[in-house]
Amino acid sequence: MIEANNPEINVDDLMKKVKAEAQKQQLGTEVSPNQLINHQSTTADSIFVSRIDALLQNAKVGFREISEIPGKFNRFPFDKSPQKQLIKIFLKVYNFLFKKQRAVNQNFIDAFELLKSALVSIESTNKIIETRSQIVEHRNQNLVTEVKALQTEVAHYKQLLSNLSKNTNNSDIQSQAIDQELEHLQDAFYVAFEDKFRGNSEEIKKRLEVYLPILKKANLSTSESILDLGCGRGEWLQLLQDNGYKATGIDCNRVMVAECQTQNLDVHEADAIAHLQSLPSESLAGVTGFHIIEHLPFPQLLQLFAETIRVLKPSGIAIFETPNPQNVMVGSKSFYFDPTHRNPLPNELTQFLLERTGFEPVEILPLNPGDSNAKIPGDQAITQRFNELFYGFQDYAVIGYKITQDASSHKNIEEEIS
Repeated sequence: MIEANNPEINVDDLMKKVKAEAQKQQLGTEVSPNQLINHQSTTADSIFVSRIDALLQNAKVGFREISEIPGKFNRFPFDKSPQKQLIKIFLKVYNFLFKKQRAVNQNFIDAFELLKSALVSIESTNKIIETRSQIVEHRNQNLVTEVKALQTEVAHYKQLLSNLSKNTNNSDIQSQAIDQELEHLQDAFYVAFEDKFRGNSEEIKKRLEVYLPILKKANLSTSESILDLGCGRGEWLQLLQDNGYKATGIDCNRVMVAECQTQNLDVHEADAIAHLQSLPSESLAGVTGFHIIEHLPFPQLLQLFAETIRVLKPSGIAIFETPNPQNVMVGSKSFYFDPTHRNPLPNELTQFLLERTGFEPVEILPLNPGDSNAKIPGDQAITQRFNELFYGFQDYAVIGYKITQDASSHKNIEEEIS
């Protein structure tokens, strides 16, 4: 039996500390089944292991044989030979009497060493499980996307068969129906492409927040409509809705349209230019398009700008964001990740096109700087120029206002948002 009054190690105090740590560990890891393995529990395991290790070190010091009297007894005159001999006898007797106790203490320490090893193993296993859980979650997301793609393809084929059955006597109509449905076979692919290369929805919404001060400066009324062309997954529409704006979106991708509609966003399937042509003149307060103009042939791009200024009210705003080819990495590589891109558009060109269409003023807003950690260190002009060309802004926005008598009221955009 472990004696409570053992001067070498206080077992009761040690057990109390261990039990207290165990209770803290138990309370600290009471989480839901879906969150059982997470960063907090891993941190708690590490703290618990560290404290067990500290207790073990203290116990190892306490269980050793005593070879000299404690320092607090040095004030007594034990330096004479008889006293020294007496001390040696006392120490031998003391160590003999507590020999079994030391054996028990050693077993106790060994048990805690095993406990410590087990905890370290559990901690390592938790980290492996956490990593594998993240991999499984990522694979599940990919599976969801693939299922959506398959569902879309099935819907397309059903629609195609339906159209063919309705027009069995007219080969021209059949051909048109087939062409229309074939255009949508890659819809699901493009959704997966955006998820892979553009970023998740929260990241995109965070980037788009830069435009809110611009809308505020333009004095757009929340009762007036903003149209988003090629609205995609609807991040911009969500942001507008969250800030009280009335916004609608169109997209020719049926998968994205369906996804937006499940989020209660006002989104419809339509071609951008055809939809603009269907709207009355001066009916919108704003028209936006994020990463769509680089998809258009040049004649359609001019037509898009012309229809945009037509449907805007006086002092209305147009915002078009596109990749920045001034960044060499963008212009030579990342731009071509998207196989539906036609050609990069230098900001000087898009600014000229909007001005030529009748927008005034027209501003260029550089966006999304490259990886700052990849930049070459140094203050020399050539180093800074290299970093600007290779790791500078990856996108830009061209922002134009429909001219009014008070066109001078619009200040420089970059000054307003800085």
